[in-house]
Amino acid sequence: TGAASVEDVRSVASWFTEPKPENDNQPLASQVVIVGYSYGSLIGAAAAAEIPAAVGYAAIGPPIDYSWALYVFNGAHLRKQAADSSGRPKLLLVGTDDQFCSVKSFQSFVDELPEPKQSLVLDGIDHFSVFRSLPKALTDWVTSSFGVASLQEFAKGVPAAVAQQAQRSCS
Repeated sequence: TGAASVEDVRSVASWFTEPKPENDNQPLASQVVIVGYSYGSLIGAAAAAEIPAAVGYAAIGPPIDYSWALYVFNGAHLRKQAADSSGRPKLLLVGTDDQFCSVKSFQSFVDELPEPKQSLVLDGIDHFSVFRSLPKALTDWVTSSFGVASLQEFAKGVPAAVAQQAQRSCS
């Protein structure tokens, strides 16, 4: 059903954002962005809605057309959880030749999600080749969505206004 996988993502995010005794009781990160590919795209998107420190998520190659099988008839519930993300930036990416998600299904998923969101449909790209476009797509999305000049600046911390909006959407 994906429920255990959602819990796994939540646990990993908690591990990064909880105080660590070996780090002077400071967390390793104050905020996280969840990025999921294929099966993990809907899992990550659903989990991000339940993680207070998640300031956004990216769903890469979501297998929408086969979610009934992959998530044991729980795909609609995971999409509903993912939609509980108002105020959190989202990147949604698929190729026109994706074997597990038609462009029509992808667009329906995008339409279910609140703003802010950015969707990219990559011409001639299949499910297993989408990774070639990820460095540029993720970098462009992070810098534009979070108002930073570079990934290095982003790693130092998300601007307070973006973080506050994400916190409010999780409450």
